[in-house]
Amino acid sequence: MPETVKLPIEQITHHLVEMVGPEHVALGSVEKERQYKLQTPVTVFPNEERKVEQILSWASNHRVRVIPQGGGTKDAYGHPGEAADMILSL
Repeated sequence: MPETVKLPIEQITHHLVEMVGPEHVALGSVEKERQYKLQTPVTVFPNEERKVEQILSWASNHRVRVIPQGGGTKDAYGHPGEAADMILSL
């Protein structure tokens, strides 16, 4: 895969809104109650399986770092990474 330039968060957000709609994109991390909070500039909540595939493919092509997240009960397991560009909330 050829090298690509890392996108600014504004462009990442714009592309996500185009893919899933504004009601499925939140700026910042939306976790408030959990002990182990993942911190990212944007969180996306796709409502269809094909949207998950589309987001991950797009993110891979643009070197956007993604943390997938389910219910959030195991966020402290392993090491989620120091920095990511977005949370993909499943």
